[in-house]
Amino acid sequence: MITCYLRYVIDPYKVTDFETYARLWIPLVNRFGGTHHGYFLPHEGANNIAFALFSFPSLTAYEIYRERILTDEECQAAFAFAETTRCILSYERTFLRPVFEGESRNAEQIQWAAQLREIPQTFRNALRAGDEQIFRHRPAAGEWSAIEVVGHMIDKMSHWSRRVERIAYEKRPTLPGYDQDAEVLEHGYQQADPAVLFEDLQQQCERFAALVAALPSSALPREGIHGEYGPMTLQQCIQAPLESVAEHIEQLHTAQQVALAEHAEE
Repeated sequence: MITCYLRYVIDPYKVTDFETYARLWIPLVNRFGGTHHGYFLPHEGANNIAFALFSFPSLTAYEIYRERILTDEECQAAFAFAETTRCILSYERTFLRPVFEGESRNAEQIQWAAQLREIPQTFRNALRAGDEQIFRHRPAAGEWSAIEVVGHMIDKMSHWSRRVERIAYEKRPTLPGYDQDAEVLEHGYQQADPAVLFEDLQQQCERFAALVAALPSSALPREGIHGEYGPMTLQQCIQAPLESVAEHIEQLHTAQQVALAEHAEE
């Protein structure tokens, strides 16, 4: 059994449109061999979060469903309705239970999971959290402050964990890129409370680590297609963010050193 949980960010004033979209999908999931357990919607104008829960008897059944919805006319009509009404702003899919029960993991996976869990403390130790003038200082135009480097790590963990998840549960999925600078600005990391950012980073790293530890070693060669890098294995998608940690710690240190030097000259 594979159980999927969907968390939607919706337009709070288009709940009725989202409900229409939900009613379109319930029979479609059931028609393709799944069981739709329901949608959970907010009141109109109250908040912008909705949820859905459905399950399939196996990973194979889920993969068949994912392939069929790309060409099925009713599914495409449902997608078109959501696009036209713009009721859905974004969504995130999470698998609630491991679907590879009983399969083996290797020692490297345990090591990678441990390294992921160490990331928040590594950055916490590096940030001069008691001195806002230092950790919010941008070394130059277009460069990140130390606190923005921490924020970028939140984004990085989120994107790479979703890529790993997609490769694990989908057949050679497309792995879209993202604009790192735009997300750092959009998420307002420069003004953020460090304690809040480290809590977010802790959650993202823990989610990623749990996923890595739960996957079977047989899944590591599975591939996805990155928009910039081309084919990437699941293993490469785990290792890529881990290999960038040292670079970002150095980036954080440099930003703070520049700030200290400039303040010393004042």
